[in-house]
Amino acid sequence: MKLANPRRWLVMLAVAIAAMTVFAGPAAAHLDLVKTYPQDGATKTKPVPEVVFTFSVPGDPAGEGIVILDRNGTAIPSDLSTPDGGLTWVATPNEPLQDGKYGVKWRVAAPDTHPKTGAIRFQVALPAANGQAAPVPQTADDETSALDEVLAPPDTGLAKAVRWFGVTLAMAGAVFGIGGLVFLGFVMAGRRSEVSMIARRVRWSGAILIIGTLIQVVARSAMRQDGDWVAALHPIALGDILGGSFGWSIGLRLVGGVLIIVGVFAAYRTAPPAALATIHQEADDPIVKASLRRSGIAVLGAGLYLAAYLFDGHTITQTPLALVWATDVAHVLAAATWVGGIAMLATVLWRRKRANQPLDAAYLAVKFSVIAGACLVIAGIAGIGLTIEILNQPSQLWASTWGQILLAKVAVVAVVAAIGAYNHFRLIPKLAEAVDLRTNHPHLTAEPGPFAQQKATGPADDSGSVAVQIRSRAEATSDRISRELWFTAYAEVVLLIIVIGLTAWLVGSSAV
Repeated sequence: MKLANPRRWLVMLAVAIAAMTVFAGPAAAHLDLVKTYPQDGATKTKPVPEVVFTFSVPGDPAGEGIVILDRNGTAIPSDLSTPDGGLTWVATPNEPLQDGKYGVKWRVAAPDTHPKTGAIRFQVALPAANGQAAPVPQTADDETSALDEVLAPPDTGLAKAVRWFGVTLAMAGAVFGIGGLVFLGFVMAGRRSEVSMIARRVRWSGAILIIGTLIQVVARSAMRQDGDWVAALHPIALGDILGGSFGWSIGLRLVGGVLIIVGVFAAYRTAPPAALATIHQEADDPIVKASLRRSGIAVLGAGLYLAAYLFDGHTITQTPLALVWATDVAHVLAAATWVGGIAMLATVLWRRKRANQPLDAAYLAVKFSVIAGACLVIAGIAGIGLTIEILNQPSQLWASTWGQILLAKVAVVAVVAAIGAYNHFRLIPKLAEAVDLRTNHPHLTAEPGPFAQQKATGPADDSGSVAVQIRSRAEATSDRISRELWFTAYAEVVLLIIVIGLTAWLVGSSAV
């Protein structure tokens, strides 16, 4: 069983990176406050009829939206409107603002649904009758404190933490579900009970996807309600965040999770000779090859989950949309196949180890190695392309928190890739030799015959004895490498869970 040529991978990676660099369009800016009227800290000598906020991209007010406050921190009734589809928002009080100190707090959701908040302060000092600017009325300390208290950023730390937890759960469920489906259809061969076990793991992954998505929705609603969990659960608040493109994304993910749960079934077909030759047989648990022929609904569910990226996240803020979405889907699908496949491989090996059965990792490891290598390349290419699209300039990689978290994620992925490279180039070739030897020379896997019984006293060149010795050496090598592969697979799973957590933070945060 030959392994893919690594030089071809390197050439593909170089060409794809160059193509992404050349053809990727300029990154669309995330929502930022460009200017205000009045400016923060300004003193106006005329009544202020309106407060104007101009953003870098169109946005929608979230929670209380844009609120004008007097010196006591009391909201001044005003109408909110936009003349240009969300790029500029105008708060018009019932009467122009007269002498005094004022504050304005704002919360606006970006096109990628991530809310941004802020506050400005200004004062109005109308001229006296003699034409000189009148001094601004003195404000009592308790009034100043009241305004500052209202303008202080809301405490949404708990809501952010819960949202991160929900996103992490949802991503883990999607990754293990999609990766498990690919593993079932293209890699898995083993005992019938093992195939059924992988199918159950995929169902559990669908349930985790649903639970994480629901947690994410409630937490995001709490963030829009300034950390008020009771208000976040109100139907109006939930409808507010689910009414736009984010609602479509959530709906597709929930439906996708349900279809994965109800649509995946263990199906079997005849195992290939390589699997039959390298996995120990059990009388009541025959060796089979897994199949997706009964799991079409689950595959559809995975497709709906991927389609959700059209409606949520950084993808919808970049252009051209089709290219960015395709890149995002390729990144998620390749990463899920890689990460989920490693997790399912580790699960099979753990089950065999727990049952005191031979690990028999040769066939699965060799089969999965080629797929994992290709997916790692695709995920890397797509990730580089998305980074080029999202970041406005390279310095944001080290100057922004988002970029620093991205670099941390890349560092952990690099460690996992190094472990994978060790497996691919050191362990897998030896397992591949064992697969080829025992598949192409079936007499080596036969039970010892009469000649083998004469091993101690018979001729030294007895063919049966030689066959048994070769078989024994092949099995000993395979068993030793399988144990080492089991250890590295679990190390990869632990590191990749960290990667999922870091990715969840990146998904739930703006790049700048």
